[in-house]
Amino acid sequence: MTAILLKFVWAGLQALLEFVLKPSNLVIAGILCVFVYGTGYFKGDAHRNRIWVAKITAERVAQEKTIKETTDRAIAETARLNVELEERDALINVLQIEAANDPNAGRPAIGTDGLRRINRGRAGGPK
Repeated sequence: MTAILLKFVWAGLQALLEFVLKPSNLVIAGILCVFVYGTGYFKGDAHRNRIWVAKITAERVAQEKTIKETTDRAIAETARLNVELEERDALINVLQIEAANDPNAGRPAIGTDGLRRINRGRAGGPK
């Protein structure tokens, strides 16, 4: 099968060379080669550009989607951290008020109320 294909290609090349090498057909063959090369080259160039534009557009869309998702996650995480910060600050204020109102605050040892406040501060809230 391969031998038959090679014979066919070789015969075609021989016929093309015989056509091109005739002086009367040389100008026609030259013009035809320039035309085929020129149109094929520019069509290939346009095709390549279309492929790259499509790839670049798809990549930009994917990047914009990723950036939007990341920004949304960052905004949600910032909001969650702000809520935790407000809760922590409120707990600190409550614990400071309780410590100031503790009747045993002047004693050298920690009382049960003071120990509960310390544990609440470590745990992050009332429990």
